[in-house]
Amino acid sequence: MSDLLKNLKKLKYDKRMINWNLKQKVITKEEYEKHLKGLEDMSDLKETMKEVQEKSKPEHSS
Repeated sequence: MSDLLKNLKKLKYDKRMINWNLKQKVITKEEYEKHLKGLEDMSDLKETMKEVQEKSKPEHSS
């Protein structure tokens, strides 16, 4: 299998490729919906922009 085909297979459910994959019949809408239902809920791992900004602020030494 070529590198291109391997990489396209890895991107089968990539958000940036979904519309193209559906139009090209690489996947069906039913397959995509099943994939979405199978994703783990990771919402408890989210961070707000304020939290991210606080983490990235340089520490000031006196």
